[in-house]
Order: sequence, then structure tokens, then C-alpha cells
Amino acid sequence: MICSMVGGPGPSRLETDRPATPHDRISTTINQQGQKEEMDQDLTTGVEEIDQEHALELQIVRSIQTALATEDREQLGELLQQLEDFTNAHFLGEQLLMRLHAYPGYEAHQEEHDKLMVELKELSERLLSQESPDPAQEAQNLERWLITHIQSEDQVLAEFLKRREVKG
Repeated sequence: MICSMVGGPGPSRLETDRPATPHDRISTTINQQGQKEEMDQDLTTGVEEIDQEHALELQIVRSIQTALATEDREQLGELLQQLEDFTNAHFLGEQLLMRLHAYPGYEAHQEEHDKLMVELKELSERLLSQESPDPAQEAQNLERWLITHIQSEDQVLAEFLKRREVKG
């Protein structure tokens, strides 16, 4: 299952000033190569498949940061496309889950997904065209947005799903 990043009204999640690493509890996840990775406990929702998808998204974002730091344009393009594709599938899966379980915040959640996909595409275009005045800062903002999103909107959805005993 592919689930989503959610949001609500308010400022763009890419523009948040929330610190990226205020976490002190760690859990273990498995990456695509079957290797164990640590993920902050504050970033887990308790819905295993959602947590696995978030770990993969965070891994892609951090790989984007590395590609920017090493100026690997080819890798950057591949990673940005991978993040867009995965995030889109993640959102669609989550929207399906919300509809199947009559999630009361579905419409606002879907609108936020649409807005976030536009922001992600615009960020990709700026980074690939080298129009960004500070690519490293934009990549950090992307990571902060993901962390903030998981800790807020995704936690609310996960609690709703857990009350309904949805395993993800």
C-alpha cells in the first residue's frame, strides 16, 4: 500500500522553520536493499506500512541533499523524479484509505495533497534548471516539511485509522 503526506490550511510546508532533528527516540526500519536504518520514533505513526513509506521518502530526500552537495546533476534528476512519482502514488493510496474508511477530513486532505504536489514539481524545476538561489536550503526545507507533516497531519490520520483497526 502507498499512503500519503497530508496537510491542512496554512503556510506551505516547504516554508516551515521547524527544526529538522528534535528527536531522541529511534526505531529501526528496513530500506529497499533490506538494510536496517534508524528512523526517529517521533516520525512513526504506529501504522507499519505508512511508517515504511515515510522512511523511504525521507531516504530519497536525504539522497537529494547528497546529490546537491556533490553536484551530481544526473542523480539529482533521477531522485527528484523518484520522489515525485513515489509521493504521488503515496498520496493516491492514502486518499483511497481515507475514502474506504470515511475519514472526515478527506476533502481538505486531498486539497493539501494537490497543493503539495504542485510545490514539489516547482521545487524540482528550480533545482534542475539551477534557478534556485540556495539549493541546499531548499532541500533542507523539503526535509523539514516532510518531518513536520509526519508529526502533525499524518499522526492524526494514523490515530483515526488505528481506532478503526486498520493495519495499513
